[in-house]
Amino acid sequence: MVVKGRESLLLPAVALACCLAGSCSSTGKKPEPAGDLGSANRSGSAGGNGLSAESTLWEFGSVKRGDTVNRTLVIRHEGGGVLTVSAHSSCECLTAELESQVLEPGEVTKLSLSFLGEDVKEKVTKTVHLYDGAPGSSPLIITVTGRVEPGDGPHIQCRPIPILFEKTGETYPTAVLGVINKGGAVLTVTGIRCFGCLASETAFAMGANERIEVEIGLIDGWSGNRWLEIDSNDPVWPTRKVPLIVMD
Repeated sequence: MVVKGRESLLLPAVALACCLAGSCSSTGKKPEPAGDLGSANRSGSAGGNGLSAESTLWEFGSVKRGDTVNRTLVIRHEGGGVLTVSAHSSCECLTAELESQVLEPGEVTKLSLSFLGEDVKEKVTKTVHLYDGAPGSSPLIITVTGRVEPGDGPHIQCRPIPILFEKTGETYPTAVLGVINKGGAVLTVTGIRCFGCLASETAFAMGANERIEVEIGLIDGWSGNRWLEIDSNDPVWPTRKVPLIVMD
């Protein structure tokens, strides 16, 4: 009788200790560990914390070099709190402008995209990253893809870029820069400006698919970077910069 009485006194005490330690509940099951309470206030979407787009892919098909294609996308703020949105393009040929950069929850804005056919390519892939300003959030990425076909205007190409100078003995020999017109109209070069160099030609005109070779020599005693700039009637690159690399 004494033993049974001691067991009956111990059982409530053990049960109380278990509950205080968190190993029991009113249902008899161990409660789930508490989650991240802060996550309830975080917004989220496929591409950014709270931002979504009507489309994350713009396939513009084809564009002629020198021409521009445009599209406008609707961007929505689906999360909580005020967002300050910024747009960053992967190329100067692709501009991205937001109608409004500050968005309230549920508010929308327009993203204006403009792509300039810069160089002839069978496939072009560029991106725009939209950031919502929230710490640690991932950007919403808009992908722009298509192809650039030859245009009707002049198209300057320079080979090689950059121009490499290697010493032969104690001197640097003259290098040759090939200037090519890949367009369908006459290319007019109005000037070649040299910085730390000299050019054998400074102005000339070229027909379609014509090539002119320009000799480039180095100026002794020049300190700092060396390059040349070619001014022409190319609608995309009115000034073409060609760096010079001198190997010691």
